Amino acid sequence: MAYSIGDLVWSKEKGKYYYPSGRVVTEKALDRLILKTQANYLRDVIEYTNRLVSGNIPLADWERLTAEAIKDSHVDMMRLGRGGRAETYGIHYLDVANELRQNQYPYFRQLVQDLKDGKLSRKQLDQRLAAYIRSSKVSYQKGRATVESINTYYAVRKLSEKAENCPECIQYFLMGVRPINELPLPMTACRCGANCKCAIYYGTQDDLLKMRSGWLN
Repeated sequence: MAYSIGDLVWSKEKGKYYYPSGRVVTEKALDRLILKTQANYLRDVIEYTNRLVSGNIPLADWERLTAEAIKDSHVDMMRLGRGGRAETYGIHYLDVANELRQNQYPYFRQLVQDLKDGKLSRKQLDQRLAAYIRSSKVSYQKGRATVESINTYYAVRKLSEKAENCPECIQYFLMGVRPINELPLPMTACRCGANCKCAIYYGTQDDLLKMRSGWLN
């Protein structure tokens, strides 16, 4: 059965998601659901772009619809990181608003200007739009960190074996097990940006040291 994010059940006590059957949702399964949700948003954005290119909507409408999709994707990801809508409060929505205002919207406004100036091919436009949607995972990471920081004090970064990791990501990996607030989240403070494929794990210092030792063997 194909599940969506809305089908998941959050256990606040255990800090985990479960399927309706009671089976725990693994990290890999959660990543697949994140990609599926992002793909749905990207599909909508591409449809708006098709309508723009065909002359069915003006640029102003396309800009509004696309900005709303970017915002909604970040809101959904924050909620997922937090454990659902019921566990997401005003301060977390403010965090999303700050991410959009400080990082996402300025780049999006530049994209709109580049589009007006005729500087983008359709392929380039689609690639940049996909990057904006992928970047919504940073809001998931932020929401997740706020949950983990309640009962957990340590985190460790893992590099992706399927990506060309940037110098910053390598540096964060080499930092080893650190207090949560000392270790930057994936997709932040690195030149990979939306293309960052790093993972972050939370737990006790001893457990994370054993985990990292296994990566290095």
